[in-house]
Amino acid sequence: MENAGLKGETEKNYKQVADFIKKHKLEDKVSIKEDSRGVIIEMQEKILFDSGKSELKKSSLEVINKICELLKQFPNEIIVEGHTDNIPINKGYFRSNWELSADRAVKVVRYMSEVNGLNPKQFKAVGCGEFSPIADNNSPEGRQKNRRVNILIVSTEKENKDNGSKKE
Repeated sequence: MENAGLKGETEKNYKQVADFIKKHKLEDKVSIKEDSRGVIIEMQEKILFDSGKSELKKSSLEVINKICELLKQFPNEIIVEGHTDNIPINKGYFRSNWELSADRAVKVVRYMSEVNGLNPKQFKAVGCGEFSPIADNNSPEGRQKNRRVNILIVSTEKENKDNGSKKE
């Protein structure tokens, strides 16, 4: 999945993130992965939000503040992705899971920039809705895994490599 040009920076960033997560005892709050785009810090919905809501839980702020400490070490572009399960929202403010996921991503980005002083030019907020599941939506456990926010630290080699073909 990864090419040789991307591997070096991604591996270095992954190690830096993994060391930080371990040092700050966040292993039970977040997980980390890498893919062809860079390093992903994954946070489950239940840590950040109440079901069907987009206001950050007060109990999540300490974790987000720690993640901000980590992100300050990276000059890279950071993409915050909101994800949901496939159960339709039938009531409340949001008309769809897409809107819920987008608002969650925006709330995380705003908190990181407005409260923690991270550079807003470094961030993008993306609502993925139910369309990028990591587990089967046919079980409660699978749906829970799909309800998450990913913080992607984009590898700069990937950005430069794709610059000519990137769709804006």
